Amino acid sequence: MLKKLALIILLTSTGSFAQIKFENSLADAFAKAKKEHKNVFIEFYNETCSVCKKVNPLLDTKEVGDVYNALFASYKINTHEGINEQDQAFLDNHKLFFKDVPNFIYFSADEKFLHYAGGKADLEYIKYTAGEALNPSKQTSTLAQRIAKGDKSVKTLYEYSFLAQLHEDYDLVNKIADQIFEVFSKDKLGNNSSFYILKNSVYTTKNGFFEFFVQNQQAFDNLDSGSYKGKEVDVLKNIISIDLTNSKLKWDEEFLEKMHQYMVATDYSSKPEILLVEKRLPLLDIKNNQTKLTSYLEYVLENTKYNLEDKVYILEQIKDGLKKHPANALLKKEAKKLTDTTKDPELLKRLYNLSK
Repeated sequence: MLKKLALIILLTSTGSFAQIKFENSLADAFAKAKKEHKNVFIEFYNETCSVCKKVNPLLDTKEVGDVYNALFASYKINTHEGINEQDQAFLDNHKLFFKDVPNFIYFSADEKFLHYAGGKADLEYIKYTAGEALNPSKQTSTLAQRIAKGDKSVKTLYEYSFLAQLHEDYDLVNKIADQIFEVFSKDKLGNNSSFYILKNSVYTTKNGFFEFFVQNQQAFDNLDSGSYKGKEVDVLKNIISIDLTNSKLKWDEEFLEKMHQYMVATDYSSKPEILLVEKRLPLLDIKNNQTKLTSYLEYVLENTKYNLEDKVYILEQIKDGLKKHPANALLKKEAKKLTDTTKDPELLKRLYNLSK
C-alpha cells in the first residue's frame, strides 16, 4: 500500500483522476471501499468554519483528488446544522468526540479506525496525511502499541495524549501527562515546549508540569503566541477548575492544602475555602473529630479575608454536610455570635436558621 501511495503521488501531474469524489452516506463509502479494496476518508468539518473554507478548495483540486480517489472512498460530515443520527452513532461507537473542526479521519473498509489528523489548509500536508493514515509506524491507532514496545519519546506520548483526549479518556490523559513529565528534560522546564504540553496535555494539578509552572510563574513571560499570550497563568487556573469539578478525584489533607496554595498563588481565589469547604467535609467528619472541626472553624471565622456572608455560607455548608456531628453545638454558638455583627435582614435570617 505504501509503494502504491508513493507511485500515485509521483504520478499526480499526469493522473487521470478528478477532485475527491465524496459519497452520499457513510454506508455508501464503506460499501465502495470494500468493493474496490480501499480505505475510507472522512472529512469532519463545518461549512462556516474559516479554516474549513480554506481546506475544502484544496480537497477539490485534481492533485489531491488523484491521491485520495485512488486510495479511499470518501465522505463528508458537516456539523453546521447538526450531525445526522447515523453519523453520530458511528462517531460515538468509535469514541470519537471532536470538539473542533476541521479533522481528517481514516478507517479501513471493515470500519477499523486507522488515523486522524487535524485539518490544515496546506496541499502537501493533506497528501502527506494520506500516507500517514496507511503507515503503521505513523498511524495514531498504533500509538499505544508503539509506546508499549518502548517508544516513550515526548513526541509520541504527546500525540497519544491527543488521541486519549479525542476518546475522552481523561484517566489515560493524566497518566500520559505523568509519563511525558518523566521523560521530559528537566533543564528545559519553562521553555515553549513545556508550556504547550501544560496547555494541551495536562488536566490535573497533580502533575509535574503544573507544579513547576505554579511555582515558577515568572517563566510564563509571553510563552504563548496564541489566545493565552500575556495571560498564560489562565492555563493554570483552567487546570485548577478541572480538578475542582472532577467527581472522581480523591481529596486528602495534603491535596487540600496544596490546592489552597495553588488558588492563592494563581489568584484563582483569595478566599479558597468558599470553594474547598465541600471537599473538606468528609475529612472534618472522620470519627466525628470535634477538634479538627473546631480548629477549622476558628481559622475561617477569625480570617479577615472572609466577610460575614462568606462565613455564613461556610457555616451553612458544614451544617448541611455534618448534620449529626457533635460539634454542631459549636456551629450554633458561633452563628449566634455573628448575629451581633450585622443588621442585614437576609443574613440575620440565615444566621437564625443556623443557630436554632
